[in-house]
Amino acid sequence: MPRTKTEDFGEKIGGARKDLWAVRGLLSSDLSDMTDYEKKEYINKNNIWKKPDYDALAAEGRSREAVYFIKLVRDALPAKFSMSSLGSMTRDEQYKLYIDFIQEFKNLVMEVRTLDDVDKLKNYLEESGKIKFNGYRGYSVDDKYWELVSNKLVNVMCLYNRNISKYRRDILKKQFCYSEFEKALTNYTVIFYHKESTCINFKAINTLSLAEIKRITHPWISGIEVSTAGVNDKSKKVGIYLPQEDIQKIIEEVNNGEYLVLSNGKYLFKTSTKEEALNKAYAHYKESHKEEPIHQVSSKKRKELYVPPQLRHINRHGPVYRTNNKNVTGDKILDDFRFRGGEFGNWLNETERKQSLNYCYDALMDLSYALGVQPTDISFNGSLAIAFGSRGHGGKSAAVAHYEPARQVINLTKMRGAGSLGHEWIHAMDHAIAAHYAGTTISLATQASYSVRKEVPAEFFEIMKTIKSCENYMNAAKDLDEKYGKSGHGYWKSDCELLARAGACWIHDRLTAVGIKNDYLVGHSEGIKISPHGEERERINLAFNNFLDKAKEIGFFNHEYLLPGRTQDMNISLDIPSEIDAPDRIYDPTVEYTQVSFFDLLETVEQPVSDDIEV
Repeated sequence: MPRTKTEDFGEKIGGARKDLWAVRGLLSSDLSDMTDYEKKEYINKNNIWKKPDYDALAAEGRSREAVYFIKLVRDALPAKFSMSSLGSMTRDEQYKLYIDFIQEFKNLVMEVRTLDDVDKLKNYLEESGKIKFNGYRGYSVDDKYWELVSNKLVNVMCLYNRNISKYRRDILKKQFCYSEFEKALTNYTVIFYHKESTCINFKAINTLSLAEIKRITHPWISGIEVSTAGVNDKSKKVGIYLPQEDIQKIIEEVNNGEYLVLSNGKYLFKTSTKEEALNKAYAHYKESHKEEPIHQVSSKKRKELYVPPQLRHINRHGPVYRTNNKNVTGDKILDDFRFRGGEFGNWLNETERKQSLNYCYDALMDLSYALGVQPTDISFNGSLAIAFGSRGHGGKSAAVAHYEPARQVINLTKMRGAGSLGHEWIHAMDHAIAAHYAGTTISLATQASYSVRKEVPAEFFEIMKTIKSCENYMNAAKDLDEKYGKSGHGYWKSDCELLARAGACWIHDRLTAVGIKNDYLVGHSEGIKISPHGEERERINLAFNNFLDKAKEIGFFNHEYLLPGRTQDMNISLDIPSEIDAPDRIYDPTVEYTQVSFFDLLETVEQPVSDDIEV
């Protein structure tokens, strides 16, 4: 009889993260599948209109001015939509208006290939009523569209042709869409040498004698500048001061119709053709900068990444919840915890899926036992979902586990997530508190506005107050940010992270108090760098306990304890080889790996449970 494959269970978790819109962009039709949190987090210009590859647009034949225009328009569009002016519309109607506006603009602007196409955009704004001609300033934004159309955008769209010279100067200054060749040539001036049009101090060279030139105190040469590989669109007169000896050298050796190459106020050499002048100038640049790359790499040292060390041992000592070591099913997870749903990564094999459920089930039952709450409270009244290796990204900087507020789901990576479940559950609790007491799912309680915070019991914020009074713990977080923090906003010392790390320690100590050890749940809670210790930890634990009592009293948790009596314990001890799941390994589903995983265990069978089961 064929085995039944362990599939996703419960409600489909879904969750369109930003990278899912990287190709087509976010559409208003996506709104129906988004949570309020996702709408708040992900509805922005970058997800609706991914930043174009401007170099690629220029390479496909668009004029550089047209590409620069596309950039200016996109930059002028609102990054996020402020919901303050369109009061008669629902929140979703306003989101739809913003998304459709950006999408329509994207489609129109991306059709621009030359400057002649620019007027079409002005006509679109005017005909759609978003801007109007006022006869004084030219155009202004209609009042009902001021959240969408800024005056900056109007100026870009309507005044572009009148300011094309300024934009060309900006393009040159910023070296916009320049190749390495073109960037190098901006350091050189190439002049077409013609004795009737090339001048010294406004006088044609053919009208001056050497004696007259030697009497000029500050000679400068002017002539027709040659376009350097498309850097300039039109030939123009250019003037450059040169030393007397350079002027004399040019007059003596350069023939009519040849090209002068100048740089940094010096005459370098002559050529017979424009192409030769440009190529020799580029070769000269490379030779003079061979010890210095054109693109200077910042010498600032990047911060290291701090990744909790992968557990080398998974130990569990606690009550028996799975009689005869029986495998847990997704339905049992739903029945006992009332999780909203669960899902697996496509590359988890059948054994890994079953063992994921087993470890997670035991860990969460241990959590319920230690906190003295019903197992159904662990999912916060069915709002929480669980995922195993299905929602993260590989690579050296990949998170070992994470909580997604947008979909209220905890994700544990295939192997390295062991030890982080308790930490992520505290994040979920932080989120659930805001939803339970203030009716909002769009923020964590630790990050909420005053209107949300005032609804939350004071005992919760006493935890944060206690944490921030712990000097050693706070200083350690500051040090972690200075050494490892990628964000300038202070990741390690942010309220939500301080709470989650301290909360994992609290769970660890609650487990210890009732004789339970579970490394899968809180294996990282003893970290020297990341955890509170000693007297500070005791004070934080007391604050957590006070909140737990209050939460039970007012119904956030149900203190009625429905777990079966503890008649015997199960001991599981597993050594994890050091070579598994190297942090810089990115999973490739096309490769069949041969590796050891702590999930790769023999399937359990119906057998008596001994006091010491080694797996």
